[in-house]
Order: sequence, then structure tokens, then C-alpha cells
Amino acid sequence: MTKCFLSVLLLFASPTIATITKVQSNATWGTPNTPTCSVPLSTTTHQNLLVVWAAWSPSTLKVSKVVDNTNTTPFPSAVGPTMQSASNTAAQIFYQNNINAASNPDNVVVTFNGMATTASCVAVEYSGADLNYPLDSVSAGYSTSGNATSLLDSGAVAPANSNLLVFAGGVSDGGAATPGANFTSIQSHNFSSGTAITEQNTNAITGNNVLQRATACLGTGPTCPATPIGNWLMQMAVFRDASSMGGPPLKVKILNNR
Repeated sequence: MTKCFLSVLLLFASPTIATITKVQSNATWGTPNTPTCSVPLSTTTHQNLLVVWAAWSPSTLKVSKVVDNTNTTPFPSAVGPTMQSASNTAAQIFYQNNINAASNPDNVVVTFNGMATTASCVAVEYSGADLNYPLDSVSAGYSTSGNATSLLDSGAVAPANSNLLVFAGGVSDGGAATPGANFTSIQSHNFSSGTAITEQNTNAITGNNVLQRATACLGTGPTCPATPIGNWLMQMAVFRDASSMGGPPLKVKILNNR
């Protein structure tokens, strides 16, 4: 009887595996001469995760705050700002966990500390993320001046948890970006000169301490061609799901300067 009782307790104490799932996304691309970048969303759901990627020029500007209609507490920064000096561009990933619900259409607003020559922003809502400490690890990479390439690469991290979402955003002043291997595009845009892409891992990650990196290609096919090339930056934020809820995870940040 005692063994049976303990088995029942263990059964109910076992964590439920929850996959982080994209609910919706939207983007605003290349707004000129603006102090803000706004992204409209449909109604959002209580306790979900909002992830925001912003890219702007000039790179000397900073983001003062990111908020939405119901979450007036500024979104924490996940990674960045990362600067690409050759293209005079910067980008940053923000997030807000355990959000308040928006019963009416929501609006995410990125505010800069000055006038941006051009600004783009992407907002994505996810369900199933850890309500307390969703951010696991981050990385960022960029091409150095005079070393434009066709591969955007965030650099690698070893996540501390399993059941993970890998979110990435990249921008280049040349080419047209396509998702890297094992990634699916969320929102992307080709400008008159350059490209931007946000993406996530195609399949859920079930193991931890396995190196993860986000890549995108300025071309199509299984490998990046020699051309086109661009001056680029690429950022990655890894988020853990609700089955990992507990104390803060180990965060690892690698700045991959190429």
C-alpha cells in the first residue's frame, strides 16, 4: 500500500512537458525618421511570452524602453544592443514573460533615445514558456569591417535546460536572407539595399548542454554561396518552457566577433 501511494505521489509530482508554441507575430519594416517603432498584434493571452526584435540606424542610438498596451513595465533586454559599424546598424532582443492579457488589439512600442534614420521591429507571442525565468542563454555575432560574408552567425551557446525555443534576428546591408539549417522564418523583409530576418528552431530541442547557434544565409540552398555578401549582425535568445519553472537558469553569453 505504501509503495502504491508513493508511486501516485511521484506521478503527480512529475513535471509536465510543455512545448513553447508561436501564437502570432507581426512586423514593421524600415520606418524612416522616427523616435519609435510600433508593431500591432491581435489580442494577447495572459501568462504568455512576448519577444521583440528591433533593428535601427544610426547605431549610436539606444532603445529607451519597450512596452505594450497592458504591460507598462519596460521589457527586459535579452541580448544587445549589438552594433554593426560598417553598416551603421544596431539591433536588440527584448522579452516580457507572464504577460497581462490584452482583450483588444495590442500594440508593442519600441522607443529610442533620439530620432532613428530607419527602424524595424518584430513582435512574437508564444505560449508554454516558463512564467518566472524564461530566458536560458543568448549570443550575438557580427561581421567586422572589410569582412562582409554571405553567412549570418550568432555564435554558439550551451543551454542549461531542455524543451527550448531558439529565437533569432539578423540584418544585413546586402543580399536577401533565408533561414539557416533547422530554422523557420517568422518575419523577414528585403529592402532596396539589404535584408532582415527573424527565425526560430524548426523542431523543439529536447536535450540540454548541446551547442546551439542561429544562422541565416544571404542566398538559397543547403550552403551559403560565395555571393551575395553583406555587413551583418545576428542575435539569438534561447527560452525555456514551463516544465523548467523554478530558480533562475544559467545564462551564457558569447559575443562572436568575426
